[in-house]
Amino acid sequence: MLTKINPEKNPDAISINGDGNKDISWTNSQNALIELIYALYASKSIAYGKIGIRKLALIFQILFRTPLNDIHHSFHRMKTRAGSRTVFLDQLKISLEEYMDKDL
Repeated sequence: MLTKINPEKNPDAISINGDGNKDISWTNSQNALIELIYALYASKSIAYGKIGIRKLALIFQILFRTPLNDIHHSFHRMKTRAGSRTVFLDQLKISLEEYMDKDL
Protein backbone atom coordinates (compact mmCIF):
# COMPACT_ATOMS: atom_id res chain seq x y z
CA MET A 1 0.00 0.00 0.00
CA LEU A 2 1.31 3.43 -0.95
CA THR A 3 0.69 6.43 1.25
CA LYS A 4 0.53 9.89 -0.22
CA ILE A 5 2.62 12.41 1.67
CA ASN A 6 0.80 15.69 2.01
CA PRO A 7 3.11 18.33 3.51
CA GLU A 8 0.16 20.66 4.13
CA LYS A 9 -1.57 18.13 6.40
CA ASN A 10 1.60 16.80 7.99
CA PRO A 11 4.40 19.36 7.76
CA ASP A 12 6.69 17.18 9.91
CA ALA A 13 6.61 14.31 7.40
CA ILE A 14 9.40 15.90 5.41
CA SER A 15 12.17 17.67 7.27
CA ILE A 16 15.13 19.14 5.44
CA ASN A 17 16.98 20.25 8.54
CA GLY A 18 16.25 17.31 10.82
CA ASP A 19 16.91 13.60 10.54
CA GLY A 20 14.17 13.22 7.94
CA ASN A 21 16.71 13.16 5.12
CA LYS A 22 19.27 10.95 6.85
CA ASP A 23 18.73 8.18 4.31
CA ILE A 24 18.51 10.55 1.32
CA SER A 25 21.84 10.84 -0.43
CA TRP A 26 23.05 11.89 -3.85
CA THR A 27 24.64 8.83 -5.41
CA ASN A 28 25.81 10.32 -8.69
CA SER A 29 28.69 12.71 -9.32
CA GLN A 30 28.86 16.28 -8.06
CA ASN A 31 28.91 17.43 -11.68
CA ALA A 32 25.64 15.57 -12.31
CA LEU A 33 24.00 17.37 -9.39
CA ILE A 34 25.35 20.72 -10.54
CA GLU A 35 24.03 20.04 -14.04
CA LEU A 36 20.59 19.27 -12.57
CA ILE A 37 20.64 22.39 -10.39
CA TYR A 38 21.53 24.62 -13.34
CA ALA A 39 18.84 22.99 -15.49
CA LEU A 40 16.20 23.64 -12.84
CA TYR A 41 17.48 27.19 -12.43
CA ALA A 42 17.56 27.91 -16.18
CA SER A 43 14.05 26.51 -16.67
CA LYS A 44 12.71 28.57 -13.75
CA SER A 45 11.16 25.37 -12.39
CA ILE A 46 11.64 26.29 -8.74
CA ALA A 47 10.02 29.37 -7.23
CA TYR A 48 9.29 30.66 -10.75
CA GLY A 49 13.00 31.36 -11.18
CA LYS A 50 13.03 33.89 -8.35
CA ILE A 51 15.65 31.98 -6.38
CA GLY A 52 19.34 32.49 -7.03
CA ILE A 53 21.64 29.71 -8.19
CA ARG A 54 23.68 29.84 -4.96
CA LYS A 55 20.62 29.47 -2.76
CA LEU A 56 19.29 26.68 -4.95
CA ALA A 57 22.64 24.88 -4.72
CA LEU A 58 22.63 25.31 -0.93
CA ILE A 59 19.17 23.71 -0.71
CA PHE A 60 20.39 20.67 -2.66
CA GLN A 61 23.55 20.44 -0.54
CA ILE A 62 21.41 20.37 2.61
CA LEU A 63 18.84 17.98 1.17
CA PHE A 64 21.40 15.46 -0.03
CA ARG A 65 24.02 16.20 2.64
CA THR A 66 26.70 16.57 0.00
CA PRO A 67 29.11 19.43 -0.46
CA LEU A 68 29.34 21.08 -3.83
CA ASN A 69 32.56 22.85 -4.51
CA ASP A 70 32.74 25.81 -6.88
CA ILE A 71 29.51 25.34 -8.84
CA HIS A 72 30.20 28.27 -11.15
CA HIS A 73 33.59 26.90 -12.18
CA SER A 74 32.06 23.44 -12.72
CA PHE A 75 29.34 24.97 -14.86
CA HIS A 76 31.86 26.79 -17.02
CA ARG A 77 33.74 23.52 -17.54
CA MET A 78 30.44 21.91 -18.61
CA LYS A 79 29.93 24.65 -21.18
CA THR A 80 33.18 23.70 -22.89
CA ARG A 81 32.75 19.92 -22.79
CA ALA A 82 33.48 18.01 -25.96
CA GLY A 83 30.43 16.13 -27.18
CA SER A 84 27.28 16.58 -25.14
CA ARG A 85 27.36 19.39 -22.61
CA THR A 86 24.38 17.87 -20.79
CA VAL A 87 25.58 14.31 -20.19
CA PHE A 88 23.54 13.76 -17.02
CA LEU A 89 20.33 15.27 -18.38
CA ASP A 90 20.68 13.17 -21.53
CA GLN A 91 21.01 10.05 -19.37
CA LEU A 92 18.00 11.08 -17.27
CA LYS A 93 15.87 11.27 -20.41
CA ILE A 94 17.05 7.85 -21.60
CA SER A 95 16.44 6.30 -18.17
CA LEU A 96 12.94 7.75 -17.93
CA GLU A 97 12.00 6.57 -21.41
CA GLU A 98 13.30 3.06 -20.65
CA TYR A 99 11.31 3.04 -17.41
CA MET A 100 8.18 4.14 -19.28
CA ASP A 101 8.70 1.41 -21.87
CA LYS A 102 8.77 -1.25 -19.14
CA ASP A 103 5.20 -0.37 -18.18
CA LEU A 104 3.79 -0.76 -21.70
